[in-house]
Amino acid sequence: MSKHQRVTITSKEYTETQLNLAKGEELCLLLLGLCELEDWKWVQNIYLKYIYDDDHWVATAAITGLGHLARISGQLDKKTVVQSLTALIEIKPALEGKVRNTISDIEMFL
Repeated sequence: MSKHQRVTITSKEYTETQLNLAKGEELCLLLLGLCELEDWKWVQNIYLKYIYDDDHWVATAAITGLGHLARISGQLDKKTVVQSLTALIEIKPALEGKVRNTISDIEMFL
């Protein structure tokens, strides 16, 4: 993912189908585009699912998406998200820097 690409998200139904089909870079781009949907709770739950993905880059995209969601929508279940991200550090210590940056973003925007 060396150059910026924009993914247009048209609906939750379409997105759910695409999430089930996409892999790798395509999935990362799809995840990063989710924060523009109005249903922030649905988006948050998708991100919380994918932070545990085995693909490092997919998990990173989901973590980043949580920070974007806080910034763009100004809404997030802060307690649940921060607890999940903090617990993720124990499971995936390689993501600690990204997790800490995202928690910082959440603290700033909420």
